[in-house]
Formats: sequence, structure tokens, C-alpha cells
Amino acid sequence: MAADLAAMGAPAAVLARWKAKADPDDAEQDDDDGKPPSGERLFAVRPDNWPCVRLFAALDTQWHHAPLGMAGSMHSGLRYEVLDLVARHLGVRVTPRLFEDIRAMEAAALDELARVRAEREQRRQRERERGRR
Repeated sequence: MAADLAAMGAPAAVLARWKAKADPDDAEQDDDDGKPPSGERLFAVRPDNWPCVRLFAALDTQWHHAPLGMAGSMHSGLRYEVLDLVARHLGVRVTPRLFEDIRAMEAAALDELARVRAEREQRRQRERERGRR
């Protein structure tokens, strides 16, 4: 679980709590509502959605990249050919609903990655313009 949280950008304090746990299901570490003891909450996940979240996080290195020339590359979609293999290693059964959920998360991630890339490019452009003055 700590690796999943790290892949999702969890703060170091949250990762440290997870790594310190002997059992991730240990109720003493979390409040009854699932919040960490400090009240800090990254996001809520319904229990029936955890297989999808775990699978998506485990696919973090399984993205196709489209070349952008000198600008590097951009994520262009998940490598679906490894989906069943990764799911099997996690003990997750890929159902039609789970597949659609993964595709929805992929689309949201691609939108967010494009937004971040555009912001980065705008910042670089502003820095270049400042350097010309």
C-alpha cells in the first residue's frame, strides 16, 4: 500500500505511517472512518473501488509515450497488454466494470498530465520572455 500511496504523490508523513504499520488493516492506526489519526485525508476511496485504485497505481510504469521531439515525450495511454498480468499479481480479477473504471482513471490522468505539461510550457515561455528583456 505504501508504494501505491507514493505513486499517487502521498506526503512523506503518510508514507511513514504506512511503512511503520505491521498490518495495513490494523484499526489502531486509523480512525473508524478511515481517516489517518491526524485527521489528514488525501482522498476518499469507497471500499469497492480499491481494486481499481490499486491496479491503476500498480500500472504507473506501464504507459505508452509519444515522442515530442526536443520537448521529450508525453504519456499517450496505458499499455493494456500488461493489464491482466499486473492484475493477476495483485490478486485482482479484471471484470468489464473494472476495465471501464481503469479507462476512466486513465482519461482523467491524461487530462491532468496534459494540464501540468501546458502549465510547465507556459512557465518556460514566460521565463524565456523575461530573459529577452
